[in-house]
Amino acid sequence: DAANPVQIEKQAIGERIETIFNFKDKLFVGSGEGLFIYEILEDGLPEQLSATSYFEFDIFPCDPVVANDTYAYVTLNAKRRINNPCGGTFELNVNLLKIYDITNPQQPQLLTEYEMFAPKGVGLDGTTLFICDDEAGLKIFDVTDPFNLVSIAHIEDFTAFDVIPLDGLLLVVGPENVYQFDYTDLNNIQQLSSFRYKN
Repeated sequence: DAANPVQIEKQAIGERIETIFNFKDKLFVGSGEGLFIYEILEDGLPEQLSATSYFEFDIFPCDPVVANDTYAYVTLNAKRRINNPCGGTFELNVNLLKIYDITNPQQPQLLTEYEMFAPKGVGLDGTTLFICDDEAGLKIFDVTDPFNLVSIAHIEDFTAFDVIPLDGLLLVVGPENVYQFDYTDLNNIQQLSSFRYKN
């Protein structure tokens, strides 16, 4: 009953949960600790298949995730000041795109990673990956070969936080504006509009 939804179960995932992405019968949950993959069972309830840590030490990055049948794409960004036990402090910056082989979702394997500026939102349409790289703008890649990403476009004149691809229409959210792009022709991506949502 859509007008009166009833909670049927509650499951603990972990701490610092950031994003959730649904693909077919899988749920991909990104957290500051790592990537969790769930299978949606016939009764509609999720069951955890795997939990993969991003790092061997505590960084707790922000971590949007998207996936297809073969790969999961995770964008990580974090800036952390760390106290040196020998005195002083240093700043640790993490700005990465990590690509995992998920053909066996019970044992995801990290294939490769790419340095980014400060990646946040990420979207996927077929073999086209959209990355919101903060002040570096919107980056668009052909990810047919995970070991050799091909840059399709880089739109640099705005700050990009989040992205949703919708069959040729791309919605991009910045700190103050929402932008719409037509990407039906990847060789000629056109901005359709923008509007301000924050004063």
